[in-house]
Amino acid sequence: MASTNRTAWALLILRVAVGFLFTASALLQLVHARGPVTMPRALGWGLLGLQAVCGMLVMLGVWMTAACLPLLALHGWPLLQALARGANPAALRHELLTFCATLAAMVGGAGKGALGKG
Repeated sequence: MASTNRTAWALLILRVAVGFLFTASALLQLVHARGPVTMPRALGWGLLGLQAVCGMLVMLGVWMTAACLPLLALHGWPLLQALARGANPAALRHELLTFCATLAAMVGGAGKGALGKG
């Protein structure tokens, strides 16, 4: 059984890694976004903005459950659709790992060094 201190450090590492993954991914896509402003593009940019904000909240440990739920929805829905279409789970290993790590961060909570309490 892991000590409380080791568990707190593990949650900190998981929280920062998951938050950084989502924030960096969203900001990178927003920086390189090009083309005319259309409604579908604007909605896509809005979802990327939501992903960046939620990633920052997770990294900081603020409102963990509320921040992780949109991330799980944004990445879980396409994952479920791909699996329903018969995609090979081995081909979706990155998406599955991201989904499971986000779920673990949500269930584990903020941990050590968090600015929030949930």
